[in-house]
Amino acid sequence: PVGRGETLPRDEWREKLETPITKTAGGCWFRYNPMDGYGITDKNVTAFKHACIEFDNIPIDLQISLFATLPLKIRSITHSAGKSIHALVDVRGRSWAEYETKVNAIYELMSHFGIDANCKNPSRMSRLAGAYRGSEKQRLIYLNAADEILAKGIR
Repeated sequence: PVGRGETLPRDEWREKLETPITKTAGGCWFRYNPMDGYGITDKNVTAFKHACIEFDNIPIDLQISLFATLPLKIRSITHSAGKSIHALVDVRGRSWAEYETKVNAIYELMSHFGIDANCKNPSRMSRLAGAYRGSEKQRLIYLNAADEILAKGIR
């Protein structure tokens, strides 16, 4: 990403994203944990809901196979329109310390597969499905829409 980007509440993003996103070299990113709107660092995270798992050094097919067999509660899987898949995992940490403990356990489990260790912090971003990264589309591969948490309409 270039620059600070744009921070908007969820409903404003929904309205804005009804218009197709133009093709850009960098694609489109989003922060997968809620932020306070006053900054983009870890101290601005207001809830520690998700972690991102990403690999840059193994083939896409192997990445997808790993996600299909891991004992993790995966919320979504998005193709980055590059060399990786981004899996958002439900961690629901009640504090930064609990988030860190859970994420470290996930990363330890995945360390043998070359997980990108730079994705641990809660203010990280992931690729937005449906946006273009150059001429390639960032695609949603999997969405856990049947989960009881999503079915209850948590926003």
